[in-house]
Amino acid sequence: ASPLMEKGIPNPSSPYAAEGTKAHALAERTLRQMFDGAPCTPEDIRFSEECGREMGEHVGEYVRFVTECLTNARKADPSAYFAFEHPVDISAITTEDGAKGTIDCLIAYPGHMWVIDLKYGAGVPVSAERNEQLSIYAAALWDEVSLLYDIEHVHLAIVQPRAGGVNQWEMTPEQLEAF
Repeated sequence: ASPLMEKGIPNPSSPYAAEGTKAHALAERTLRQMFDGAPCTPEDIRFSEECGREMGEHVGEYVRFVTECLTNARKADPSAYFAFEHPVDISAITTEDGAKGTIDCLIAYPGHMWVIDLKYGAGVPVSAERNEQLSIYAAALWDEVSLLYDIEHVHLAIVQPRAGGVNQWEMTPEQLEAF
C-alpha cells in the first residue's frame, strides 16, 4: 500500500543520496572499462577526478570485491555471466504493478549466483544476512539465471566501505524460495 499512498508526493533528494549516486556511477564506469571493454574517455577521467581520492578509494574496495568474485567465477567457467547496474523487474515478487529495481552486480556460473550491492552510506551498517532487498532481487533474477545454470548456492553480498566493509550471506535455492 505504501507505493500507492506515496504516488504523486514529491521525493526530494539529499546530499547523501547524490553522493551515493555518484559513487555508483564511478563504480559502474570502472567495472565496464575493466570487464566490458568500454573505452576510457576524457569525460571518464574528469568524472573520476571530480569524485575525488576518498570516494575513489571507497569505490575501489567494491571494485576489488567484484573483481575477485568475477575472477573466481571465470576460473570455474570462462563464460560466466555478469552484469553491472542490471535492471530487475520485481513486480512478480512484490505484487506492485511495474515495480523495478537495479542490482549493482550480478554474477552467475555453474552452481552459483552472486547478487552484490554497493552501499556508500557511512551511517548504519547494512547486513547481507536475510537482506530483503537483495533477496527480492535474487528471487526476481532466478528465472533469468536458472535458464543458464543449475544454481546450488545463492550469495548475497553488501559492500559498504565506510561502515564495515564486505558483508556476505549464502543461502540455498530452497531458502530463497521459502523467502
